[in-house]
Amino acid sequence: MIKISLNPRPNCMPKLTLKLFGPPRAEMDGHPLATDRRKALALLAYLAMTRQAHPREKLAVLLWPEHEGGRAFAYLRRTLWEINQMLGDGWVEADRETVALIAAVELDVRAFEQKAAVSGEPCAHLPQLTEAAALYTDHFLAGFNLKDAPEFDEWAYLQAESLRRTLAAVLEALTNCHLKGEAETALPYAHRWLALDSLNEAAHRALILAYARSGQTANAVRQYQECARVLKAELGIEPAAETQALYEDIKRGEAVPLPREKIARATNLPPPATRFIGREKQLTEIAELLSKPDCRLLTLTGPGGVGKTRLALKAAEAQLSRFRAGVFFVPLAPITTPDFIVPAIAETIDFEFFGQGGLSDYQRQLFGYLRDKQILLVLDNFEHLAEAAGLLGELLSAAPDVKVLATSRERLNLQEEWVLTLAGMSVPSEDAAEALESFSSVKLFLQTAQRVNVAFELAEADKPHLIRLCRLLQGLPLGLELAAAWVKSLSLAEIVAEIERGLDILTTPLRNVQERHRSLRAVFEYSWRTLTAPEQAAFSQLAVFHGRFAREAAQTVTGATLAVLTGLVDKSLLYQSDGYYDLHMAVRQFAAEKLEASAQRAALAAHSAYYGRFIEERLPKLRGQGQRQALEQIAEVMDNARPGFRWALEHGTGLDVSRYFHGLFRFYDIRSHFQEGAEVAAHAFTAWQARMGETAADRILYARLMAWQAWFRYRLGRRLVESRAQILQAVNILRGLLPNAEAQKTLADVHLQALLSNAIINREDVDQMVQFNLKHYAAQDDPWGRALLQPYVAYNTGGFEAYRRAALESKQLFRSLGDDDSAIFILNEVGEAVHHNGYFEEARRYYSESAELARGLGNRYGQSLALDYAGWVARQMGDFETARREHEASLALSKEIGDQLGISGSLDNLGRLALEQGDLAEAERLFTEALTLRRASGHEWSIAVSYTHLARLALARGELEASEAALNEAAKLFDDWAEVANRSGDVALRRGQWAAAHGHYQRGLQLANRWNNHWLMMEAVVGLSEALARLGKSAQAVELLTFAIHYRACDVATRQQAQKVLAQVAAALPEAERAAAEALGHARTLASLLKDFAPAERVT
Repeated sequence: MIKISLNPRPNCMPKLTLKLFGPPRAEMDGHPLATDRRKALALLAYLAMTRQAHPREKLAVLLWPEHEGGRAFAYLRRTLWEINQMLGDGWVEADRETVALIAAVELDVRAFEQKAAVSGEPCAHLPQLTEAAALYTDHFLAGFNLKDAPEFDEWAYLQAESLRRTLAAVLEALTNCHLKGEAETALPYAHRWLALDSLNEAAHRALILAYARSGQTANAVRQYQECARVLKAELGIEPAAETQALYEDIKRGEAVPLPREKIARATNLPPPATRFIGREKQLTEIAELLSKPDCRLLTLTGPGGVGKTRLALKAAEAQLSRFRAGVFFVPLAPITTPDFIVPAIAETIDFEFFGQGGLSDYQRQLFGYLRDKQILLVLDNFEHLAEAAGLLGELLSAAPDVKVLATSRERLNLQEEWVLTLAGMSVPSEDAAEALESFSSVKLFLQTAQRVNVAFELAEADKPHLIRLCRLLQGLPLGLELAAAWVKSLSLAEIVAEIERGLDILTTPLRNVQERHRSLRAVFEYSWRTLTAPEQAAFSQLAVFHGRFAREAAQTVTGATLAVLTGLVDKSLLYQSDGYYDLHMAVRQFAAEKLEASAQRAALAAHSAYYGRFIEERLPKLRGQGQRQALEQIAEVMDNARPGFRWALEHGTGLDVSRYFHGLFRFYDIRSHFQEGAEVAAHAFTAWQARMGETAADRILYARLMAWQAWFRYRLGRRLVESRAQILQAVNILRGLLPNAEAQKTLADVHLQALLSNAIINREDVDQMVQFNLKHYAAQDDPWGRALLQPYVAYNTGGFEAYRRAALESKQLFRSLGDDDSAIFILNEVGEAVHHNGYFEEARRYYSESAELARGLGNRYGQSLALDYAGWVARQMGDFETARREHEASLALSKEIGDQLGISGSLDNLGRLALEQGDLAEAERLFTEALTLRRASGHEWSIAVSYTHLARLALARGELEASEAALNEAAKLFDDWAEVANRSGDVALRRGQWAAAHGHYQRGLQLANRWNNHWLMMEAVVGLSEALARLGKSAQAVELLTFAIHYRACDVATRQQAQKVLAQVAAALPEAERAAAEALGHARTLASLLKDFAPAERVT
């Protein structure tokens, strides 16, 4: 592909100049280049003017249309050779596909255009405009044509016309500017302007004025008479009132005024009945489009009632100063046939036909009159006359300074047409009650309501109803005005309820409203009657869709062709944006009314089946490559998947239901939509329970839905006891259906939910489920399942180090499979494991990686968990600022998804932070709020956690009885926990019960070891050391404290406490004894410490 060079011409190359005003001429460094090859000159001019590379085929057809391909290409090759012979090498670039001329060619046409392009007041650029006029020595390619290349001649004609119009504008500006000074100097420009078009009355008038102001009254009178003669002979009209008034002034010898900078423009725009609201963006767009020279026809499209006419009138009002001949509004709604379009325009602009000719003659007269008029025509409601839209193309061709702003429910489908599609006015979001009146839909409703009922005021309690109303109507202006008319007799809540029931309320009794705008139903009935039978069938079936839908979905469900869907878009009954279709809410209600009962059931079945297959096809990707894309695709169709699933539950087969729930619930889970997941799962479970049969397939589905319902309750931290019971019930149902293959597969899935939701406490049951699943995954050759459980197996056989290796391998496998969701789970799990083992920095890395993956996937649960864990580690490391930031971010996410346990966990962790920073009142508030949430959940372990935190708080206040009471409550729920033992040791120490404290800390060390929590072990070691010192075993205390201070899992707070106790105890020991004890502490290992003080087996 050859690219045109935009670099300056190298100094070594000569200067090539093309002169295209008049017959084409070429000069090299000022010397004419002679050639008699017209096609070579034509090709050179075309390449220079278009300034781009062109396909050889296009050039061959342009210049040699009468010849077949091979011969035309041969002529083109010869012509290119002739150009190279004439110019020399380096000017034409050509390859097998394209031909181009380099950019370093000087054109008189380009110089003219640059000089003519002035902005602001023309008289400030008088020298520049004078140069432009001088450059225009003749018309473009005047006297040059190619008889055998009509397409080239057509191109040349269009270029000439465009340049002629530019010259006319230049000459008009020069004439008017010179009239302000020495009027005689305006005469040459006025003559030249008029010579361009003898029917240009404005040019006649300028010449008359120039004669009059330079004292040549007789010439001014003769010029007026010539103007009157030409207009009568050619158009059959009299001079305009402005021209006649000028003539009368001259005859009376009165002073002739200068041309006015700004004159009142002719217009018939009706005054607005009400204040115009909103649409600022669209008004700006319309103004920008109408300012473009090539935008001659702009159509505002949209459904009935969207406000096309009001917007067109407001936009036209802003154009009054730009169109010298005026801006006119032509209402076409009353016109029944296209034959009346021309007379309607003529009547609007006050043009009278002459003679008794037919429609074609009238059209010729009107177009002739408009030929030199700079005028804007607003043609309103063109949709029922769309078959005659070609008339507008003819008008624009005949009258180059006319522009048309049309309104229509369907586009006019002309090459010249620019289209701006209107939607509703801006509507507030559901939580925008504080800034309601910044939305134009709200402003319009309130304005109309106060006009209907002057006493109407928007009460605070009504704001949610007004938001709902605006959102229901999607900002449709007519709908808003019709709804507002009811405020005199109904509350906003009642109006909203009526709208949700149907369209009947959206009517008006006003007599001065067009019949087709007196109700939304009438608006849509009008459009319905314009549809073909296939369009009506497709449109009515589209009512089963909710929100946006893809073309494939529309065609599958309705059977519509692309042409039918495009027709509905063109007629503004269907919106298209970003590759999707959508229906306005009111339009959807109307379509539903048109859908017959039998067709409705078939359409709903097809709709449900399509989205069921859509979800099912994406299920594999939800655990593998393309996971994020699959999630986005499912999110896009959720507005349709929800009702599709409901229909399947109520009317479909078990297979129909299964197609949905596997992918749908997995989507809910990954994206942390737990609340909706719980509601949908509960509805699905109840609906299926009511209609299930006794087949194995029905019972498997029943058990699966039961497990999902329990799972989402667990995710939300609600009704956990019931959730555990349901999961176990599902497990038992499925075990009773073995060896059914589908039951086995489903049982493996439910086992995972049971394990991950801590529904199984008994070690034997856990091992049994893990072994069952591993066997199933091996039989299915499923690396995903094996990777999920392998870390558990590795821990049981090889301890922590084996677990860490296996977990990181699983993470890598999940990343390679494309399953970021499972990688997030593993990262949080291995992060917690290394954290408990005291590898704080390593844990932070895993949590950070998990949070980043979760953020990208939209997994807010996984992200909140990682952030909360990371905050805990940051606090233990003394980085309180980071800890607060992480916990607060986690809390916000948990609140978003409704995770009660996540909320309470973050509150507790913020409470721990407040406690360590000495803000006891804030710690109490946070701990109490967390406990309230945890009690509501029924989650015993987390309730016990809250009690231990309250015990810490009470200890900080010196309230030993309160601390002991809180620990007793925790012990009732979870006695087998090091935290309870350690805090009990703290209470005993405060009471001076040294032996009891020693026993509690030794138990705490034993329990922490069993649960492999190394920093809880260090808490126990420090407490144990203090008890030993109090019991007179100071050397042993120094030994243990030295070990704890230097152990990796000793967090900042525990180390500070250890150092404080060590300073006190060591001071009482002789130097040699202290040194010996410290040496023993440095030599100590965790294994030896546990052997001496807490012999016990670890548990998982």
